[in-house]
Amino acid sequence: MKTLSKVFKVLTVLLSLGLVTLFFFPLFSVVTEAGSVPLSGFEIAFGSTKTVGGNVVNTYKGAWYAFAFVVSALSLVFSALCFKKKGSGYASVGFSFAAMISMIVFASFPSHFVDWRPLAKTGMQNELFPVALIVAIAAFVISVVSLLVTDYAEVMESKGAKLTIPRRIANFFKDYKSEIKKVVWPSRETVVKNTLIVLVMCAIVGIYVAALDFGLAKLIGLILGLDL
Repeated sequence: MKTLSKVFKVLTVLLSLGLVTLFFFPLFSVVTEAGSVPLSGFEIAFGSTKTVGGNVVNTYKGAWYAFAFVVSALSLVFSALCFKKKGSGYASVGFSFAAMISMIVFASFPSHFVDWRPLAKTGMQNELFPVALIVAIAAFVISVVSLLVTDYAEVMESKGAKLTIPRRIANFFKDYKSEIKKVVWPSRETVVKNTLIVLVMCAIVGIYVAALDFGLAKLIGLILGLDL
């Protein structure tokens, strides 16, 4: 089981590295009247200088792609730390999930997240973006499997002293259900009464603050000789 855990950890690192690497290759091509302009994920995120039709233009930065690049890089970092730090697997899964969701959203609305200014865009073409999307999904799936396998290996080593992640989640919801049953819900009359009390107190405090503000404004106006 330890060997299988290491294999999945290595796969997670490789897929995370592959996703980060793909950001430096053309993901899209912006079609202009002067020709097609390829843009890498890094260029979409942080801007670049392009020569189009003999003119040098500076492309705009895209915050959403910058976010996707950062979470992808963090996923790579924490997946690498999984070999030394036990808690890194959870962070790796979290950042992998954020990267995957970002790529899925980009795939759903590609033109909304690629800022082609100041390029005179007439169309867009996919380059390596479909590959990056597949890698992002695979990285998340493998990171989850790696976390579960590693956790199962630790449970086996503990000889029952530790529960697996699915078992801990099931126990959490079981305890949550039992605690919810102990909740005593207030009656309708109590809810109405307490709501009225809150509304009355809000009105009193609001009137007090308004009167205080009006009085202080008039006082400052008298001191400074201003018509407030």
